[in-house]
Amino acid sequence: LHHLPDQDKLRFFKRLARGMAPGGLFLLEDGMLDFELSELPGRWEGLLAVEAPRHYGPRWEQVKPDFIKSFAEEFPTSVHVLRRLLGQAGFELLESRAFTSFYGQVLARR
Repeated sequence: LHHLPDQDKLRFFKRLARGMAPGGLFLLEDGMLDFELSELPGRWEGLLAVEAPRHYGPRWEQVKPDFIKSFAEEFPTSVHVLRRLLGQAGFELLESRAFTSFYGQVLARR
């Protein structure tokens, strides 16, 4: 979903909700920020120097260009915004889990 702007994420969630039975579960694991997008410039150097290399390990140099490109050309969203969008689409956020400050998981119920 990080390829979609927030308004398209909302459309996706609404369409998904229409196709799910009440009580159905939706698990999303994707790029998502555990901070507000406005904070990204101040955190960028730390992400590149410490957190992303720690997360990706020996693969970091290989994935680094795609990592940078995804933030430059795609649409990172915070968990807080995802919670709001899911709620607007009729989901209840049951759980969120941050693997890093830029990658995580949310579990929602229709």
